[in-house]
Amino acid sequence: MKNLKTKIVYHGFLRETIGKSSEEVLVKEGTTIRELISLLEKRYGEHFSYYILYANGELRRSHTEVLLNGVKITSLKGLDTKLVGNSEVHLVFFTPVGGG
Repeated sequence: MKNLKTKIVYHGFLRETIGKSSEEVLVKEGTTIRELISLLEKRYGEHFSYYILYANGELRRSHTEVLLNGVKITSLKGLDTKLVGNSEVHLVFFTPVGGG
């Protein structure tokens, strides 16, 4: 398998938490979004995946959007979507807003 250069773009609270708007990582061809998030969790700590995944490993759909090359992963294979070619992944965390 060959290595793929994948651009990760952070939005919202994730950008503030990590302190950068984007970065490039090398992953093996066929890496899934779930595996990419695990790799980023190892780099940034458990709090990173807390904003994206529930404790059971499912996507926090009410506060999080993940796009692969401009397409929502929920319309693909979800967290099991595989990276192909040189991909761009957008990780968006919407800060919950309260009111009343």
